[in-house]
Amino acid sequence: MSMEDRDPNALRRRSARILVEGILIALLIWAVHALFGLVHWQRLPGYLIIGYTISLAGRVADVLWKVTIEAMVKRPATLIGYLTRIPFWYLAGGVGYVLGMLVAKKAGLIGFYDIPVEPLFALGGKVGCLMQIALRIPVERLMARKIRYGG
Repeated sequence: MSMEDRDPNALRRRSARILVEGILIALLIWAVHALFGLVHWQRLPGYLIIGYTISLAGRVADVLWKVTIEAMVKRPATLIGYLTRIPFWYLAGGVGYVLGMLVAKKAGLIGFYDIPVEPLFALGGKVGCLMQIALRIPVERLMARKIRYGG
């Protein structure tokens, strides 16, 4: 039984983290779209859908990495452990971005050309990797500080 299973607030914290990540990703995607003019018309709820799907896909990628790769890596918190996560983050970002874009388009919140899908997937993969790396850095620094100072 893991620590999260014993903590009754773990689900609430996890859900809040996914929501906050989704908002951050939505803001990043909105900025990229505005800068490069990648969509024809846009509404904020569409970006929230995209950010949320990328965030959820990132969590799924973490779980998938844990069940498939973690046992093969001697120390998962080392550089090699993080390097093995990058393909999972890229795929999750690509799938989450394309899925979010298609759902937002179907809901009438964003207009864009969905064929070919490869550029959308590639942009989503890059955003997914960048966000996962950016979100890991503060956590890793905090953990290293706690280990170093015994806190």
